[in-house]
Amino acid sequence: MNGRKKVKFNGKLKSYMQWPLIMTVFLILMDFLVYCIDIKAGLVVSAFTVVYLIIALVLLLHYKPNIMNEMIYFATQYGQVQKKLLEDAYKGNQQLQAMTDALLTAITLRCGEDALDPDDASKVLGKRIVLPRFNFMDMRTKYEVHAR
Repeated sequence: MNGRKKVKFNGKLKSYMQWPLIMTVFLILMDFLVYCIDIKAGLVVSAFTVVYLIIALVLLLHYKPNIMNEMIYFATQYGQVQKKLLEDAYKGNQQLQAMTDALLTAITLRCGEDALDPDDASKVLGKRIVLPRFNFMDMRTKYEVHAR
């Protein structure tokens, strides 16, 4: 089978695809009741039931590969869209992280204090800033930031 795995319907999709065949069972039951009432009418209903069954089988067998191809195409497109959205979100997160780092660096360089070498207090290693701990949600509810 040229190395490809056969895809099968299952679950709700399988029952949805088989509903014409399930309806045939009800038509046969109805046909039996019509036979009990009148044999000629039962024969007419039987003929329509057979025609319905043939049409349902032909349509199911003919369109099943097309439906499978459409579903696979849809799943592929959906996966590609989802991948693109995740990539965009990742890029946005990286940009936000870079901007936050740049902002903290600028604040530290401007307002920070000298970080001294613990072994040689006259030697400056760089700048540092000490921020008190805070609750993010508490700050967010108490204060509002407006960009200009």
